[in-house]
Amino acid sequence: MYLPNELLEIIYQYSNLKDLQTIKKVNPFSYSIAHKLQKKLFIETYFPEKIKVLLRNNDFDLIDSVELLPFTDHFMNACCDYIDGVFIEDLDKINPKANIFVGIDRIGRPFMSIKLTMECYLLNIKETFVNTLFKRYTNTDNERWCVGSCYDYRNLTHISLDASDLQLYKQVIYSTKTLQTIYFAENEDEDRDYIVSEQNPDKLYSIQCF
Repeated sequence: MYLPNELLEIIYQYSNLKDLQTIKKVNPFSYSIAHKLQKKLFIETYFPEKIKVLLRNNDFDLIDSVELLPFTDHFMNACCDYIDGVFIEDLDKINPKANIFVGIDRIGRPFMSIKLTMECYLLNIKETFVNTLFKRYTNTDNERWCVGSCYDYRNLTHISLDASDLQLYKQVIYSTKTLQTIYFAENEDEDRDYIVSEQNPDKLYSIQCF
C-alpha cells in the first residue's frame, strides 16, 4: 500500500534537508516529492528574500525548474573567491534540460547558476553560457551579491548587483516559464555592456533562459 503524493507532501514538509536527502536515497517512490521539498527548503534556508523573489511571482514559482548543484572546488576562483568557474558541462551532468541551479559553496555562501542563450542577430551568432549570482561575503551583515562567469561574454549587468540588475535577472529567469525573449541594446556604461529593453527597436541582441 502506497500513500498518495498529497499526503506524503504534508508528512515530509516537517523534514529537514538531511532527512529529505535520506528519503530520496531509500524510497524511490517518494523521490519526486522529497526532491521538490528539498529544493524549496534549501532556497528558504540559504537565500535572502531579494534572491528568492527571482524564482516566484503571483502567477507561478520556479521551484520545479530549479536543480540542486553540489559545489566543487573549480567553481571558485582561488585568487578572489569569486564563483566564476561553473561550466555548462557541470550543469548538464545534473540535468541537461534544466537552466537554473542553486548551491552553497565550501565557505557557506549561496549561489545560483543560470544557463543562458544570447543571440546577436547582426553577426548571426548564438551562444550558450553560464552566469552565476553569488553572495560576495560570508558575514551576515553584508548582503552584497555579485555575478561571475568563466565565459568570455560582455556583462549583462554590473558585477556587483544592484536592484535594477536583479530586476533584469528576474525578467530573464522568468522567461523559463513565459518563453519570452528579452532584447538588449548596447550601453555606454563602462561597467555594463548591455541594457535590457522590451521596446528596443533594433533588437540586435537577445537573451533567454529556456
